[in-house]
Amino acid sequence: MFRAFTIFTVAAAILIAAAAALAVAPGLDQNGIIASVTVAMAVVGAQARAVIRVSELYKFTGLRRSQIEQLIQRGLLKPFVPAPGARVRVVFADDVAHLQMMQAEAAEAATAAKTAAAEKPTPAVISTTKFRSEPKGGV
Repeated sequence: MFRAFTIFTVAAAILIAAAAALAVAPGLDQNGIIASVTVAMAVVGAQARAVIRVSELYKFTGLRRSQIEQLIQRGLLKPFVPAPGARVRVVFADDVAHLQMMQAEAAEAATAAKTAAAEKPTPAVISTTKFRSEPKGGV
């Protein structure tokens, strides 16, 4: 599922770049456009990134849809449309992985703080009663 969607995204990006090249310079031949797009991708180091549909994020994160929308509103996830005219919103899979790592680190820090608070040594209680050197009753 992800591989096919990633291949589609890369193909769509190449087609958009080729269409832009044709619009800018209509005299270029098709082989020249493909070669220039390929060289540009190699120079920039363009690499396909896996994406996840926003509507399917709850399966990967375990969060409710309302919580996912809150993450989007807070800017922690940045959905986008993968191709012009597409109706689906997607996010990068590595952004979701980064968010999960942040949540795991926060949970680990909270657990460590709770454990440190529980292990804090209690101060010794000092008795305020005075001890007598002789027992009561005159032994």
